[in-house]
Amino acid sequence: TPAATLHLLQGEAGLDRVVQLANAFNSMGQLRDLDASRWVGGGDAELIYYIRSVELLVNLCTGKGIHNLVNKPWVKSLFPVASLLRLLLRTNGAIVAEHEATTISIHMRLKTLWLKLLVLLLYDVDRRLVDMDVLASPLHVEFFDTMLDWADTSLQTMKQGNVISDETPMLSEEDSDFLVAILNCIDCFFKHIYGQIKHFQICDELQKVANKYARSFTSILQATADTSGPAFGLRDVELLRITAVRVVSAVNPSVASAHDRFERKASKTRRQMPIAGVSSEAEAQWRGMVEALELDPGIHRRVVAEEARVGQIITTIGELTDPDNAHYVRHLPSDPKGCLPEGVDFRRVQITTEAVLARCVKHCSDHLRSDLLSMRLIQRMLLSVLVTARGSGDTQLLTKLQEKFVNS
Repeated sequence: TPAATLHLLQGEAGLDRVVQLANAFNSMGQLRDLDASRWVGGGDAELIYYIRSVELLVNLCTGKGIHNLVNKPWVKSLFPVASLLRLLLRTNGAIVAEHEATTISIHMRLKTLWLKLLVLLLYDVDRRLVDMDVLASPLHVEFFDTMLDWADTSLQTMKQGNVISDETPMLSEEDSDFLVAILNCIDCFFKHIYGQIKHFQICDELQKVANKYARSFTSILQATADTSGPAFGLRDVELLRITAVRVVSAVNPSVASAHDRFERKASKTRRQMPIAGVSSEAEAQWRGMVEALELDPGIHRRVVAEEARVGQIITTIGELTDPDNAHYVRHLPSDPKGCLPEGVDFRRVQITTEAVLARCVKHCSDHLRSDLLSMRLIQRMLLSVLVTARGSGDTQLLTKLQEKFVNS
């Protein structure tokens, strides 16, 4: 099973084991640049396997689409959000000597990885997967308050308003990745979650912490107002500015000008942001166009309408393919050399809804592990069939379709 194959170290004993392995870790070079010829054993090998297991869960949750309605709950069953919060709070209090650079790096690496998984499971989720119980829990409130301290510590120089020259050293790779992960968490919380919490007045303590974020990021917004390019130890200050505007405009909706600036900056950043994994400028343009189409609301509405149309076709496919149907027979040409009118297809044998469902189920059974894309398409198709039947108002039709699917 996945739980047995992956090394996720759950429970209180697992939490203690992760901290123990991290404090004794001494193979950062192997973690950064995997080399099969370099042997690693003992606790270091165990921690590397743990990190790869969590990275796999992050990859499973990454991306947009209906598949995440299945993937994210499944990943949460393997790695509960509460475990992530406890790990982040526990490592926050770990005593690490400043000169132990390797130990500091591995703690940063782990916290960055946990934050990436946390934002995918708790903040950047479909509205149907929002877990208000966890969001309103004292554990999450404590973590969210602590994360502000992390951000303030990382941006301490900026908060002091000091003038930084071009010679200011950039953050290390681990520090930079950690700060980006924090900003992504904050941005996603105020983009997807905070509005619901504020509207339904859920958890006063969490809203108080959100107000602290607004006060803190207001000063950051002022400090970054005239800054561009590498600054404050960041290679790109734009993400910080966008996050600051997001926080301030979410907590204080009256700040309309800040919201307008955010939209302009975000649009500019999306256009300029390089796309990972492309080999040419033409490919980057193509992938950018595909992404724009996926995000276009008009395209999304058409996709939804087409899915509904597919459900309607399968529901009535017997009538549409029946060669003895009166409407079809009326269009049959009397001349042997004649042809059917445009828009009327030739019918040879009737296709039944049962046959379509049986074929779908057989394909899924035969390709259970090899054709996940088709399985997802079939699931969406079956859902549209049931939605169409329910929308027709014919309760008997819905019951019949459900029985047909079960029989298949």
